[in-house]
Amino acid sequence: MNFIARPAASAAAKASAAAKAFIAEKASAVTSEEILDVLAEWLHMDFSDYSYSHITISDVSARRLQLIVIAFFIAVCAATYYSLLNRGVFGRFIKSLGAENAFSPETAKTLAEVGYEKNVAVRSAITGGSVYRGVLRCPACDEFNLSAERQRSEYYAAAAAAGKRVRPFRTPRYRYRFETDRFYIPESEAFTAEARFIRRRGTVLTAVVVTVASFAAMILTLKMLPEVLQFADNFIGIFSAS
Repeated sequence: MNFIARPAASAAAKASAAAKAFIAEKASAVTSEEILDVLAEWLHMDFSDYSYSHITISDVSARRLQLIVIAFFIAVCAATYYSLLNRGVFGRFIKSLGAENAFSPETAKTLAEVGYEKNVAVRSAITGGSVYRGVLRCPACDEFNLSAERQRSEYYAAAAAAGKRVRPFRTPRYRYRFETDRFYIPESEAFTAEARFIRRRGTVLTAVVVTVASFAAMILTLKMLPEVLQFADNFIGIFSAS
């Protein structure tokens, strides 16, 4: 049995190796220049077969239209992957705080206590403030902001008492100390945090499907845009003639 199985296995291995070699040979035969040429052909808008009487399409305007369509595709892909990141790394951090019942200043947890002390993405999101705005609080930051607000009030009150015009108060920015700062989700924002970061989960497959579909829609738009503009030009001609 062993002697019969070995040649079969050997034959399968040789076939697999031959297939891999064939694929590698074909892949190496395709140069980066050829790939760029194909991509340029896909992204090209051909206006040579169209004649516009009421719409002026120059090379510059055609290029701008092309860039607008490509920029829209990039924006859709960026939003998709940002949403995936939101519900991935950022969502797991929110979920970890919820699992530790960190819903008040008294039960707030440090990054180390929930296993995120070295996570650069979470640190950057907290520092930036936009990702977790409204759903994540830091007692030390809140205390700092209250102190800054008192300083602001005293600054303008002193200026008003002295009858002086002063420069606008520069509100200081809190610098997080991630080794010691604690974080929590306000009880009133727990539902919002769950809806934004936990309940609806994006997947890598979803992101890939959206990317492929958006790319196909972009190519179709670029190819159909000259025809659409021709239709619009004819439509304008009908009304201008009447």
